[in-house]
Amino acid sequence: MATASYVLSGVGLGRLGAYLILGYLSDKIGRKQVLMLGMLAYFTFFIVSPFNHNVTIAYGLSILAGVANSAFDSATYPTFLEIGDKNKFASILLKAFISIGEFILPLVVASLHNNGMWFGWSFIVAAVIVLINFVTILTTKFPKQQSAIAEEVAQQSPFSVNKKTINCYSTRRLQLHVHGNNDLVHTVD
Repeated sequence: MATASYVLSGVGLGRLGAYLILGYLSDKIGRKQVLMLGMLAYFTFFIVSPFNHNVTIAYGLSILAGVANSAFDSATYPTFLEIGDKNKFASILLKAFISIGEFILPLVVASLHNNGMWFGWSFIVAAVIVLINFVTILTTKFPKQQSAIAEEVAQQSPFSVNKKTINCYSTRRLQLHVHGNNDLVHTVD
């Protein structure tokens, strides 16, 4: 159980470590490119994981899955805002599907194992779905980025925080507001 906890902690580490950089890249090079990067990372995770028998590699793959998740967040949530969906239904729907997928995958793996089948089929099916989505995204036109925000962010370093808001999405959204007097105020919604 300790080994499984160690490996799974890599997802959180990958997510946290990648948020700031991938959010910056999403504004700098585009949402579509960052989304495709996340898909490639997930594809690699899903293809390599079932064949891996090394804990260190499993930990690295978990970090890669966390990075992929951050890439999805950094690309999809701003895209939904740029589409102009004021009721935020698409964002809520996305969160719902992600939660359902995170809930179902372990159940499918356990079910396959309990029925004497190879657990890796669940990963292979997920990889095929990611690949189909990747091909679909290649031909999908994304909305134009909000240029004022994108230009302002493109001129900054991904690590600058002075008078800027950093949005970190995890189970809950945490906003850190750095004010001119360097007081740190945080809100969790």
